[in-house]
Amino acid sequence: MTAAEIIRAGRADLSGTEEGISHAGILFEHVFGKKYFEIPDGYPLPESKAVEYFDLIRRRAAGEPLQYILGCWSFMGNDFTVGPGVLIPRSDTECTVRKALEVLSGVSEPVVFDLCAGSGCIGLTIADVRPDAKVICIEKSIQAFHYLQINCEALGSGAALVNEDIFEFDFKPYAGKIDMVICNPPYVTEGEYAGLQKELYYEPKEALVGPEKGLYFYRRICSEFFEYLKPGGAVVLEIGSSQAADIRVFLEKASFRNIEVSQDMNGLDRVISGTR
Repeated sequence: MTAAEIIRAGRADLSGTEEGISHAGILFEHVFGKKYFEIPDGYPLPESKAVEYFDLIRRRAAGEPLQYILGCWSFMGNDFTVGPGVLIPRSDTECTVRKALEVLSGVSEPVVFDLCAGSGCIGLTIADVRPDAKVICIEKSIQAFHYLQINCEALGSGAALVNEDIFEFDFKPYAGKIDMVICNPPYVTEGEYAGLQKELYYEPKEALVGPEKGLYFYRRICSEFFEYLKPGGAVVLEIGSSQAADIRVFLEKASFRNIEVSQDMNGLDRVISGTR
């Protein structure tokens, strides 16, 4: 088969999926090492490569996320290894990191805790942009922690990694010494989860769904981590688009000041922050 024939068939197989045409092209380049239009017209391609390509096309057509098929995904300039068991880095989370970097801009050698770190896209990106920072990434899931380790090594990061529940880790030695606590916790409700796109069901449910209508982690982080921050230290939380009002209440009750809500590229509430 030629490149034109292969890409035409791949697009047809993905015609029922969102962004099928672009994903067919991405998978073609992943397998063949070139974009389909860079290969001379009529040039025959190895049958083994065509078989590999259509195997990936079938996986994508069945709903498996493109990111899992590729095995990595770009986030703010770095590639992060991902696969079953870890949440896929998303552009919405770039808003969270940018807000964190803005808050840390005037802080020298900040101590930053990335809670529910997953792939490490938040904490490792902060460590990459701010090499003077002491970043500690905490992740409970063994599967997700595996990817966190891979990404930390690949980036040559000096971040510290901890495989533990964030509510069981002993923060007392750090009391009054932390400049930032940042987290993208599970915040999808059970009702919302039932209506998600099928691709999302490949990702770990525990990384998506939060108890108490998605508010459990916010309530505990706001109430329990205030005392660990330095005066002027900040909490930065990624949130669901309808959760800002509830989380603001948690922050105010815990005595946080300078509470701000930031929007994502679609104009939806995506990040809430406050300072001690």
